[in-house]
Amino acid sequence: MRLPEAMRANLWRLALAGVIPALGFLTYFWTQDRPTAPLIIALALVCFVDVSSLVIVLARRRRQLLCDRPSIALAIFFGSLLFVPALWQLDFLWSFGLYVLLVGSFHLLVFLLLVLLLTPVAFRSSSLYFSLIERLGLFSVLLLLSGAIVNAAWMGLVYNRLYFSQDTVLDFIPFIPFGQWVLDVKWGDETGALLGGASLWHLQVVWFLFALVAWSSAALAYRRAARLLAA
Repeated sequence: MRLPEAMRANLWRLALAGVIPALGFLTYFWTQDRPTAPLIIALALVCFVDVSSLVIVLARRRRQLLCDRPSIALAIFFGSLLFVPALWQLDFLWSFGLYVLLVGSFHLLVFLLLVLLLTPVAFRSSSLYFSLIERLGLFSVLLLLSGAIVNAAWMGLVYNRLYFSQDTVLDFIPFIPFGQWVLDVKWGDETGALLGGASLWHLQVVWFLFALVAWSSAALAYRRAARLLAA
Protein backbone atom coordinates (compact mmCIF):
# COMPACT_ATOMS: atom_id res chain seq x y z
CA MET A 1 0.00 0.00 0.00
CA ARG A 2 1.43 3.36 -1.06
CA LEU A 3 1.41 6.14 1.51
CA PRO A 4 -0.35 9.40 0.61
CA GLU A 5 2.08 11.97 -0.78
CA ALA A 6 1.47 14.48 2.04
CA MET A 7 2.25 11.82 4.66
CA ARG A 8 5.33 10.62 2.79
CA ALA A 9 6.68 14.18 2.47
CA ASN A 10 6.60 14.63 6.26
CA LEU A 11 7.58 11.13 7.29
CA TRP A 12 11.15 12.21 8.06
CA ARG A 13 9.77 14.13 11.05
CA LEU A 14 8.78 10.81 12.61
CA ALA A 15 12.45 9.98 13.21
CA LEU A 16 12.90 13.29 15.04
CA ALA A 17 9.67 12.73 16.97
CA GLY A 18 11.12 9.53 18.41
CA VAL A 19 14.78 10.37 18.96
CA ILE A 20 14.63 13.84 20.52
CA PRO A 21 11.96 13.07 23.20
CA ALA A 22 13.83 9.84 24.03
CA LEU A 23 17.03 11.81 24.53
CA GLY A 24 15.18 14.33 26.67
CA PHE A 25 13.67 11.56 28.79
CA LEU A 26 17.09 9.95 29.33
CA THR A 27 18.64 13.31 30.19
CA TYR A 28 15.91 14.07 32.73
CA PHE A 29 16.33 10.62 34.28
CA TRP A 30 20.08 11.18 34.56
CA THR A 31 19.73 14.51 36.32
CA GLN A 32 17.06 13.20 38.71
CA ASP A 33 18.30 9.75 39.75
CA ARG A 34 22.05 10.12 39.42
CA PRO A 35 24.39 12.27 41.59
CA THR A 36 23.11 15.81 41.33
CA ALA A 37 26.54 17.43 41.05
CA PRO A 38 26.32 20.50 38.79
CA LEU A 39 29.03 19.09 36.49
CA ILE A 40 27.04 15.89 35.90
CA ILE A 41 23.85 17.83 35.16
CA ALA A 42 25.73 20.14 32.79
CA LEU A 43 27.26 17.14 30.99
CA ALA A 44 23.86 15.49 30.56
CA LEU A 45 22.29 18.68 29.19
CA VAL A 46 25.21 19.35 26.83
CA CYS A 47 24.97 15.78 25.53
CA PHE A 48 21.25 16.27 24.94
CA VAL A 49 21.78 19.52 23.01
CA ASP A 50 24.66 18.09 20.94
CA VAL A 51 22.97 14.81 20.04
CA SER A 52 19.64 16.51 19.30
CA SER A 53 21.41 18.96 16.98
CA LEU A 54 23.18 16.11 15.19
CA VAL A 55 19.91 14.23 14.78
CA ILE A 56 18.21 17.30 13.31
CA VAL A 57 21.07 17.96 10.86
CA LEU A 58 21.22 14.32 9.76
CA ALA A 59 17.45 14.09 9.34
CA ARG A 60 17.32 17.25 7.24
CA ARG A 61 20.27 16.19 5.10
CA ARG A 62 18.69 12.80 4.49
CA ARG A 63 15.08 13.93 4.45
CA GLN A 64 14.44 12.51 0.99
CA LEU A 65 15.91 9.15 1.95
CA LEU A 66 13.64 8.95 5.00
CA CYS A 67 10.65 9.83 2.84
CA ASP A 68 11.53 7.34 0.12
CA ARG A 69 12.16 4.54 2.61
CA PRO A 70 9.47 4.77 5.31
CA SER A 71 10.85 1.69 7.06
CA ILE A 72 13.94 3.65 8.16
CA ALA A 73 11.95 6.42 9.81
CA LEU A 74 9.64 3.88 11.45
CA ALA A 75 12.59 1.81 12.72
CA ILE A 76 14.19 4.91 14.27
CA PHE A 77 10.90 5.93 15.87
CA PHE A 78 10.09 2.56 17.43
CA GLY A 79 13.75 1.97 18.35
CA SER A 80 13.69 5.22 20.31
CA LEU A 81 10.66 4.00 22.26
CA LEU A 82 12.82 1.21 23.73
CA PHE A 83 14.36 3.73 26.09
CA VAL A 84 11.10 4.26 27.95
CA PRO A 85 10.74 0.65 29.24
CA ALA A 86 14.54 0.59 29.65
CA LEU A 87 14.12 2.93 32.61
CA TRP A 88 11.65 0.54 34.27
CA GLN A 89 14.68 -1.61 35.16
CA LEU A 90 13.73 -4.63 33.07
CA ASP A 91 16.95 -6.66 32.98
CA PHE A 92 17.81 -6.59 29.27
CA LEU A 93 16.40 -3.14 28.55
CA TRP A 94 17.90 -1.66 31.70
CA SER A 95 21.40 -2.84 30.74
CA PHE A 96 20.83 -1.61 27.20
CA GLY A 97 19.63 1.84 28.22
CA LEU A 98 22.27 2.40 30.90
CA TYR A 99 25.04 1.41 28.49
CA VAL A 100 23.74 3.80 25.83
CA LEU A 101 23.52 6.62 28.37
CA LEU A 102 27.02 6.23 29.83
CA VAL A 103 29.11 4.86 26.97
CA GLY A 104 27.19 7.09 24.56
CA SER A 105 28.71 10.11 26.33
CA PHE A 106 32.17 8.76 25.51
CA HIS A 107 31.16 8.08 21.88
CA LEU A 108 29.87 11.63 21.62
CA LEU A 109 33.09 13.10 23.04
CA VAL A 110 35.24 11.13 20.56
CA PHE A 111 32.94 12.11 17.70
CA LEU A 112 33.13 15.82 18.55
CA LEU A 113 36.93 15.61 18.79
CA LEU A 114 37.05 14.03 15.32
CA VAL A 115 34.73 16.75 14.01
CA LEU A 116 37.24 19.34 15.21
CA LEU A 117 40.28 17.44 13.91
CA LEU A 118 38.73 17.12 10.45
CA THR A 119 37.89 20.83 10.23
CA PRO A 120 40.76 21.53 7.75
CA VAL A 121 39.01 19.23 5.27
CA ALA A 122 36.04 21.63 5.22
CA PHE A 123 38.23 24.38 3.70
CA ARG A 124 39.09 22.09 0.78
CA SER A 125 35.68 20.51 0.23
CA SER A 126 32.64 21.08 2.42
CA SER A 127 30.77 18.18 0.80
CA LEU A 128 33.64 15.79 1.58
CA TYR A 129 33.79 17.10 5.16
CA PHE A 130 30.09 16.55 5.82
CA SER A 131 30.25 13.15 4.14
CA LEU A 132 33.11 12.08 6.43
CA ILE A 133 31.33 13.42 9.51
CA GLU A 134 28.13 11.67 8.54
CA ARG A 135 29.89 8.35 8.06
CA LEU A 136 31.86 8.67 11.31
CA GLY A 137 28.67 9.48 13.19
CA LEU A 138 26.86 6.57 11.56
CA PHE A 139 29.52 4.04 12.52
CA SER A 140 29.75 5.46 16.04
CA VAL A 141 25.99 5.08 16.54
CA LEU A 142 25.96 1.54 15.14
CA LEU A 143 28.89 0.51 17.35
CA LEU A 144 27.12 2.05 20.35
CA LEU A 145 23.93 0.11 19.63
CA SER A 146 25.70 -3.19 18.93
CA GLY A 147 27.81 -2.71 22.06
CA ALA A 148 24.68 -2.06 24.13
CA ILE A 149 23.03 -5.25 22.86
CA VAL A 150 26.16 -7.36 23.44
CA ASN A 151 26.57 -5.78 26.89
CA ALA A 152 23.06 -6.88 27.81
CA ALA A 153 23.90 -10.39 26.57
CA TRP A 154 27.13 -10.31 28.63
CA MET A 155 25.21 -9.45 31.78
CA GLY A 156 22.76 -12.29 31.11
CA LEU A 157 25.26 -14.98 30.11
CA VAL A 158 28.56 -14.20 31.85
CA TYR A 159 27.86 -12.11 34.95
CA ASN A 160 27.12 -14.19 38.07
CA ARG A 161 28.27 -17.29 36.18
CA LEU A 162 31.99 -16.72 35.64
CA TYR A 163 32.41 -13.72 37.94
CA PHE A 164 30.60 -11.07 39.93
CA SER A 165 31.51 -7.42 40.51
CA GLN A 166 30.32 -4.66 42.79
CA ASP A 167 29.66 -2.17 39.97
CA THR A 168 28.17 -3.70 36.83
CA VAL A 169 27.74 -0.48 34.84
CA LEU A 170 30.83 -0.87 32.65
CA ASP A 171 31.79 -4.54 32.93
CA PHE A 172 31.69 -4.97 29.14
CA ILE A 173 32.85 -2.33 26.66
CA PRO A 174 33.99 -3.53 23.21
CA PHE A 175 37.05 -1.26 23.16
CA ILE A 176 38.25 -1.70 26.80
CA PRO A 177 39.42 -5.28 27.56
CA PHE A 178 38.09 -7.00 30.66
CA GLY A 179 40.67 -6.99 33.42
CA GLN A 180 41.33 -7.23 37.13
CA TRP A 181 40.16 -3.62 37.46
CA VAL A 182 36.55 -4.83 37.05
CA LEU A 183 36.88 -7.18 40.04
CA ASP A 184 38.77 -4.63 42.15
CA VAL A 185 35.97 -2.04 42.15
CA LYS A 186 34.75 -1.70 45.73
CA TRP A 187 31.31 -1.23 47.24
CA GLY A 188 32.05 -0.49 50.86
CA ASP A 189 34.65 -3.08 51.78
CA GLU A 190 33.45 -5.67 49.25
CA THR A 191 35.09 -6.42 45.89
CA GLY A 192 34.28 -8.75 43.02
CA ALA A 193 35.50 -12.31 42.52
CA LEU A 194 35.81 -15.09 39.96
CA LEU A 195 33.28 -17.92 40.05
CA GLY A 196 33.09 -21.55 38.98
CA GLY A 197 36.83 -22.07 38.68
CA ALA A 198 37.14 -19.41 35.97
CA SER A 199 40.41 -17.53 35.59
CA LEU A 200 41.02 -13.98 34.43
CA TRP A 201 42.43 -15.39 31.18
CA HIS A 202 39.16 -17.25 30.52
CA LEU A 203 37.15 -14.07 30.97
CA GLN A 204 39.46 -12.13 28.68
CA VAL A 205 38.95 -14.73 25.95
CA VAL A 206 35.18 -14.50 26.45
CA TRP A 207 35.42 -10.70 26.33
CA PHE A 208 37.31 -10.93 23.02
CA LEU A 209 34.58 -13.12 21.50
CA PHE A 210 31.83 -10.77 22.67
CA ALA A 211 33.79 -7.73 21.45
CA LEU A 212 34.30 -9.42 18.08
CA VAL A 213 30.54 -9.86 17.77
CA ALA A 214 29.95 -6.18 18.63
CA TRP A 215 32.52 -4.83 16.13
CA SER A 216 31.49 -7.26 13.39
CA SER A 217 27.80 -6.45 13.81
CA ALA A 218 28.54 -2.72 13.67
CA ALA A 219 30.70 -3.15 10.55
CA LEU A 220 28.07 -5.23 8.72
CA ALA A 221 25.30 -2.81 9.66
CA TYR A 222 27.49 0.10 8.51
CA ARG A 223 28.04 -1.46 5.08
CA ARG A 224 24.31 -1.82 4.64
CA ALA A 225 23.53 1.67 5.94
CA ALA A 226 26.31 3.25 3.84
CA ARG A 227 24.69 1.85 0.68
CA LEU A 228 21.42 3.47 1.67
CA LEU A 229 23.11 6.81 2.29
CA ALA A 230 24.86 6.61 -1.07
CA ALA A 231 21.58 5.88 -2.87
